Amino acid sequence: MMSRMRTFSLGFRELAAVLGFTPFVLAVFVHAARPSVPLSISLPDRPALAFDQYLIDLGRVQPTTEVQGTFVFENRGQQTVDILEVVPSCGCLQPQLSTRKLAPGETGAVIVRMQPANELPGRKEYYADIRYTDPLPRETRVTFRLELPERQLAVKPRALLIYQ
Repeated sequence: MMSRMRTFSLGFRELAAVLGFTPFVLAVFVHAARPSVPLSISLPDRPALAFDQYLIDLGRVQPTTEVQGTFVFENRGQQTVDILEVVPSCGCLQPQLSTRKLAPGETGAVIVRMQPANELPGRKEYYADIRYTDPLPRETRVTFRLELPERQLAVKPRALLIYQ
């Protein structure tokens, strides 16, 4: 009777081992039988215009002077780039474009000017969107930051007496 139980328990262990390894063995055979196909990953085309910098931070500026930032870019693509427009984030910005067509390898610039005299004090962030084709329609945003100090009005002499 003991020998039967022992045989039964050995058979059960063997059966458990076979059933346990069956999925692994099948996976190896299926993988080995399949022809290997190289993966092809399709990346989207990179934009042709590459800017030296996408953010200019002028820090603290005086509200009485005109401020400007120059964004230099290069056509790193294989085809001509046509710049359609430069759209500022507000009417206080005056963007100026150096050229509208760039052959491969050529450089250009967007100069963004601003008169901060009428702006409220504090930290400001403005941007301009450059819309172009390379030949796909694209848009790149460049950002312009500055800080305007609190306005202080000093009246001298401290007291002003007016008589009639």
